[in-house]
Amino acid sequence: MEETRKIGDYSVKYSMYIGHKDIALGENPNADKDERYMCCFVETNAIFERYSGVLVSGDFAEIAKVFGQRVADAAEEIIQENERACQEVGINEELMAESCAPVSYKDSIENKVVVIKGSILRPEFRHANHQLMLCTGGFGAQANARGRTCYCISLYDRRKTSFYRTDFLGVIEEKKLPEWAQKGLEKAKEMHAQEKKRAKERGRKMIEYEKRAMIEAEDKYTFRQSTQISMQTGLIGHLRADMDTDGNGFFSSWFDFREELKTDEFKAEFDEVINSLREEGDILHNRRALAKYCYCTPQSRMQEEPGYYGVRVDTEKYAYFLRLNPDRGEYNLYCYCYRRDWLDQHLKDAEKGIRFIDSHYKELFRIPDGGKVNIHYSWNEEQIRTCRYIDDYHVEIGSNLYHICEFAERMEYGGHTCEPIRDNLPEQCYSVLSSSDEIIIIKRGEKGYFKTDIPVTDKDEARSIVNEYNTKLGVSKAQEEAMKAGSMFGFQVPAADPRNYDADGKPVMPKDRGDAR
Repeated sequence: MEETRKIGDYSVKYSMYIGHKDIALGENPNADKDERYMCCFVETNAIFERYSGVLVSGDFAEIAKVFGQRVADAAEEIIQENERACQEVGINEELMAESCAPVSYKDSIENKVVVIKGSILRPEFRHANHQLMLCTGGFGAQANARGRTCYCISLYDRRKTSFYRTDFLGVIEEKKLPEWAQKGLEKAKEMHAQEKKRAKERGRKMIEYEKRAMIEAEDKYTFRQSTQISMQTGLIGHLRADMDTDGNGFFSSWFDFREELKTDEFKAEFDEVINSLREEGDILHNRRALAKYCYCTPQSRMQEEPGYYGVRVDTEKYAYFLRLNPDRGEYNLYCYCYRRDWLDQHLKDAEKGIRFIDSHYKELFRIPDGGKVNIHYSWNEEQIRTCRYIDDYHVEIGSNLYHICEFAERMEYGGHTCEPIRDNLPEQCYSVLSSSDEIIIIKRGEKGYFKTDIPVTDKDEARSIVNEYNTKLGVSKAQEEAMKAGSMFGFQVPAADPRNYDADGKPVMPKDRGDAR
């Protein structure tokens, strides 16, 4: 069964795309009785879906009358438009295959006049003035093209649009064009040349991007952040999309965050990036292609969010963070869009970690951005809170924003304590007791150690057995050293962080690691 189209909470009962208007009538049985039925205009492209002219009523006949009137008005508009076109171009019949030459896969069609197939146009647009286009470029315009998208300018009204290469009936020689089309071609070429000139003057290049699997520190930016973090990372907004029940659709919604950053330049680039990723052979082509990428690229799997995969796409000015889920019935894509320079600066600063100090600015410990602390309240209650880096002097703890000194003073005044939760430490590990060469067990978060009855003859044998046991547990030498420090001095001290050791378990000097943990 075909999935019901939804507009918000309304299920679309009837819709009509006529001329330039997509008109929908929907029903929501759970709405207030005066708002059960809805009629609106829908504007859709590859990325955005917007609604306008929304009217609601509890009377179906009333909304049906609005729907019918809007359809009639849209039909009248296209009738008048087609009549004007006939007056301007003369004979305006649909162009068929015999009017043009077929396009070979090996042919470049850039700067060629192409004929759009009538079959891919809606019936009211199957006329020559809607079929003749100047192909200006795109991934599908080149010989032996890897992509499909071709960018075009209409010879009739100089409207910029895009089609797939397979949408072309063929190419037509300029000398065979009717007079109106030859004049339109001259204007289209002039328009394209001016755009290239302006782009060159602005130093713009053809949009190029790099695509890679995300690193763990980037994963969290594919989810909703606090207003503070979203502002300083240059979040523009995000796109949410699913690929329908059959895996071949692309139903999307856009959510603004900072409209002033959603410039025409950004919108044009975002559209091109998304369309490119939806080309055959790329990750968003359909759900099968998405699943293939996810399951064949394990390095993109998010560590803290099982089932999700992260991809970063960078252009010169923007960074697009894609959170992917190939499962049917789920949203398959979230794409968070950032100012690249703002985000990268924040990520670089956040590498220093979040400082926790006492009221005299003495550093107690550091945790990574997104790390957790356990707050022990004086009334014997504990709370685990996620912490986010803001800058060197501010931190989000849970949903609250603090100056690091303010938080320290609150802890001390209330008689509370705070310690890091070292998620990068194992539950337990083996080690060698230096005073007796015994093999011991150290447990995360607990002071001291537990003795074992494993017999050993000397320190070397004990070390060999410990290394073997820790390897089986997946415990590194850095983690063992951090666990030893935590068991002796408390797991809040910097020495209890395995990032402060190299692969051999040797302490890393602050100048080597870039900051003191």
